[in-house]
Amino acid sequence: MGGGPSKIESIMLLIASALFSTQIVIAIGAAKMGLLESYAMGRTATILACIPFVTPFVFVGIPFGIW
Repeated sequence: MGGGPSKIESIMLLIASALFSTQIVIAIGAAKMGLLESYAMGRTATILACIPFVTPFVFVGIPFGIW
């Protein structure tokens, strides 16, 4: 019995890393959109915010992404 992480823990870590990276992209895109710097990054952020279960606030992300 090794002390390493189990397969389920590895999968959960991978999912958490993916969600964290999308949150960073959304935050950067929102900042770029607010400063009127990058239209493409702002649009990417709004699309990611509209996808359910990508953001921790599912019901808030969809209206703000559409807005």
